[in-house]
Amino acid sequence: MEITRHHHLDHMTKLTPLLILAVVVQSYLYHRFAPAEMAFEVTYFLAGSLILLILGYNAHHTFHKVSLKPNYLEIKVSPLKYQEEILYTNIEEVTFDNSKKTYGNLTLTLNCGKKCRIFYVDDVKKICDQIEKRKFKLPKSA
Repeated sequence: MEITRHHHLDHMTKLTPLLILAVVVQSYLYHRFAPAEMAFEVTYFLAGSLILLILGYNAHHTFHKVSLKPNYLEIKVSPLKYQEEILYTNIEEVTFDNSKKTYGNLTLTLNCGKKCRIFYVDDVKKICDQIEKRKFKLPKSA
């Protein structure tokens, strides 16, 4: 079962026109009231920052995959060839933020004291319950 982030991406898609409007307004104000060379530098910086923000959210959604496997939680970031497996038996506590949004952040506290945060999880309460159930379920023997 893969943990999805579609609700957060939908939220960011709805928010993007407002971010673009903010950049346009700020650029206009700089061009109107600031020295010309400064106005162009600020405009390029704002536009570049906005582009990087949008690309970053899309990259996070596309390449950062978290899956619930039968005996472990798998975290992958494919372009970096990063993969981590967390055994359910190594998870001491699972918490999530009480957001009223359709997505939330999940925090796993491991037996060693390390905390692992998974951001922008769809149906975070359901995922938290799934992990709690799997923590105590013994693997089927062959």
